[in-house]
Amino acid sequence: MPKGKVFTAVQEIEAKKRGMAESGNQTRKLFFRLGDGNSAVVRFLEESDDLSWAWVHQLPATGQNKFGIKIPCRDQGETGEPIGEPCPGCERGDKRTFQGAVNIIWRDAPVLERDESNRLVRDAANNPVISGNKDQIAVWISGVTVFEDLEDLDKTYNGLASRDFLVKRRGSGLNTRYTISPADPDGGPQKMNKADTTLSLEKYDLTEYVLPPTYATWGKSTWQTNSEEAAANITPKAQSPFQR
Repeated sequence: MPKGKVFTAVQEIEAKKRGMAESGNQTRKLFFRLGDGNSAVVRFLEESDDLSWAWVHQLPATGQNKFGIKIPCRDQGETGEPIGEPCPGCERGDKRTFQGAVNIIWRDAPVLERDESNRLVRDAANNPVISGNKDQIAVWISGVTVFEDLEDLDKTYNGLASRDFLVKRRGSGLNTRYTISPADPDGGPQKMNKADTTLSLEKYDLTEYVLPPTYATWGKSTWQTNSEEAAANITPKAQSPFQR
């Protein structure tokens, strides 16, 4: 279900985001991406009722956002049901879809080089420059099919955060399918080690993926899409639900 109270502290969150952007201290998220046929090992950092999801409106691509953006719908309660709240996206008839977000530790994730302005360094082919690999915090944003699978895994293995999982991707576009299974099928539950526990403290605030902006600012703010990596489609060389 959408995490927490969907319509509380909206002004506070937006003010915080604006302040971070103006100070140049806005967090650049690493987004979990796999290419067709690739796989990666991850450790989920949320499980059960702590998983974040919401109904979102898909806004069309623009000159500034060539991939389009998704903004949480205002007309939804804590379990995703319509509550009669005015929403510009609903009024305009913008496409409404399910979107979930979860923090993970991405094993051997690509380290993306950045310049002094914290922007991605790109090569001649406009691909992000990768300087190595290490375990990193990343956000996996996906649709209802993946989150249905996560719900099943959460029940089967007594919590998504109980062990590492191997994620494999097959296909592309609308024909994409992920398979998620324990990285060590015979290993059983495994507590996070000290390094993972320390790293997990850096996980991202996912509020922006479930908390709609105010009516007046809906669709006008850009903090919902604050990462170049979201469009980079990084492919490492390493080897949904909830009430609709």
